[in-house]
Amino acid sequence: MKKCPNCGNIIENDNAKFCRKCGAKQPEAVVKEQPVEKLSSVNDGILLGGSSRISTNEDGAQSLSGQRTSHSTVVDSFSSYVDKSDQKNLSWAVRTCFSKYATFNGRASRSEYWYFCLFNCLISIILFGLALIINQETVSLLFLGITFLYMIVVFLPALSVTVRRLHDIGKSGWLYCLNFIPYVGVFILLFFLCKKGDDGENAYGDPN
Repeated sequence: MKKCPNCGNIIENDNAKFCRKCGAKQPEAVVKEQPVEKLSSVNDGILLGGSSRISTNEDGAQSLSGQRTSHSTVVDSFSSYVDKSDQKNLSWAVRTCFSKYATFNGRASRSEYWYFCLFNCLISIILFGLALIINQETVSLLFLGITFLYMIVVFLPALSVTVRRLHDIGKSGWLYCLNFIPYVGVFILLFFLCKKGDDGENAYGDPN
C-alpha cells in the first residue's frame, strides 16, 4: 500500500494512477528488473535441453547451476539422424542396386531390396500396360519388346540384390534356389527376404 502525496489518503492498489479521494495523479511504481545475465542463463538452459537446477547460497540469493548440452552437439545429432533417414528411399535403392550391378558379395537391407522390387514392378506394369492399351499393333509389339528387354537388363541386379539380402540375415545366397521347389519354395524364400537383417557384422560383412 502507498499514500497519496497530495492528501495522505491510503491507496491499497500500488498500480493505481489516481487518488480516489482527491483525484491527484500518483507517481508510477518502480519495478525492479531481474538481471539480464540470470534470465539469459535460464533461457539457454531451457532452449538447449540441458539439465539445470537452482540452488540457494548463504546470502539467500538464488543462482543457476547444472550441466547444459552443447548447442552444436544437438544440431549435429539431429542433422545426422535426418541424413540417415533421408537416404533410405526409392531413388537411393535403385542407384545402389545398379551401381552393384553384378555384385554378389556383401549385404543388402530390407529397404534396399524391397524398394528395388517396387521400382521393377512399376516399370514393368507401365510398359506392359502401354502395350495393351495402344491399339496399333506395331507400337504394341514395340512396347512388349521394350518390356522383355528391360526384364533382361534388370535380371542380374535383381538376382544380386536377392543374394545380398540373404547375406544380410546370415544365410547363403544359394537359398535363391528355393524358387525352383514347387508350391512352397517361393513362400519359404519370401519369409527369409522379409526378415530383419543381423545387427552388426556377420559372416558376410557389415550392414550397409
